[in-house]
Amino acid sequence: MTLFQRIRRRFAPPKQAVIIVGVEYDSYQIHNAIKQHSQRYFTAFFIDDEPWNHRNEIDGAQLRYPVEWRALCRNYEVVAVICPSAEAREELLGVEDGDRRILTTRLLVIPPAEIPQQADIDQWLTRQIEDADSIRPDQQES
Repeated sequence: MTLFQRIRRRFAPPKQAVIIVGVEYDSYQIHNAIKQHSQRYFTAFFIDDEPWNHRNEIDGAQLRYPVEWRALCRNYEVVAVICPSAEAREELLGVEDGDRRILTTRLLVIPPAEIPQQADIDQWLTRQIEDADSIRPDQQES
């Protein structure tokens, strides 16, 4: 690493965390696009309900249970939860964890085909996050 790269890394703003729902190919495509092209975001967690996957890692992102997603959003300042389909979003919102607080995290449905595979992914994802609503405790499956 050159001196310029080290200085740039030191003064760069910290990356913002996102959670991706699922571990199927669609979810991995979303993660891979963020990993390869984003300077602003990183995948902090994947959400999966299989017990044998719990706390394993994919590319440094831990796999966690669906019941944990709200706590992860609060504790790790997650800016967005990305669902690869509307069905995944409905399942996630259907998980009851007893937490009724409003989250500032945005819940997005983004099919992998919609994610740009080039350098402007940061601007595109930021627009998606800004256009989404925060997650309210009374939010029901749609």
